[in-house]
Amino acid sequence: MPQGFRTLVKHLLGLGPYPAGFAWFLEGPWRRWVLSPEELARRLGLPKAAQVCELGVGGGYYARSLALAVRYYIGLDLQLAMLARARTRSSPSAILLVPADAT
Repeated sequence: MPQGFRTLVKHLLGLGPYPAGFAWFLEGPWRRWVLSPEELARRLGLPKAAQVCELGVGGGYYARSLALAVRYYIGLDLQLAMLARARTRSSPSAILLVPADAT
């Protein structure tokens, strides 16, 4: 079994983080049917002055929409590759992406 799939299986068993090499799957168009970034921001009903910290930001699927809805947004992730991917997706200056372990 290729290394990437081993990492994915470990994640599915609760034994590791989601592999950065499969981030494209989390960002697919199907995800909008489950919960779009705009719908998440609407459901949370955060005031414009709110500060948000998202644990496990991954590729930043929700980062941009949340950052546009609040005053300040911090995204934490354990994997540098995921944070790099999130940086390419998000441009608002109110976004701070930080490598961190939340355990």
